Amino acid sequence: NSNDCRFRIEADPELPAILGNPDAIQTVIKNLLSNAVKFSERGSTVTLKAEPLDDQVILSVTDTGEGIKEEIINKIFDRFYRIDNTDRRMVGGAGLGLTLVREIVHRHNGKVWAQSTPGKGSIFYVSLPAASS
Repeated sequence: NSNDCRFRIEADPELPAILGNPDAIQTVIKNLLSNAVKFSERGSTVTLKAEPLDDQVILSVTDTGEGIKEEIINKIFDRFYRIDNTDRRMVGGAGLGLTLVREIVHRHNGKVWAQSTPGKGSIFYVSLPAASS
C-alpha cells in the first residue's frame, strides 16, 4: 500500500557504511518506511535521512501523519502493541514491526527511539555503529 506517498531520501555524501547484516538493516528501514506510509495521509511525503554522527550512522524516517501521544510513545516498541485505531482509519498489522526493528537494532549494538507531535507527525531514529574506514 503506497498510499500515494512521495518519498524523499537525504543522505550525507560522506556517509560511512553501517556495521552489520545488510538484510537485517534493510528490514529495519522497510518496517519504518511501511509504518510511516500506513499512518500518513494520502499524498504526503515520507523522508528517509542518513547522516554520520561520531562513530555512528543516524537513520531517521519522518512522516506527516497523525503523530503519537506522549503517554504511549514508549510503548510502541513493545510486542503486539498497536495504537488504538478507533479515531482513525483502520490500519492493518500485527503490532510486531517496531518490536522487530528494536530487536534488530539492539542486536547491532544500536539504539532506536521516536519523537512525535500529535497532529503533525513522527520521526523515528535509529543509531547504528559505523564501519571503520
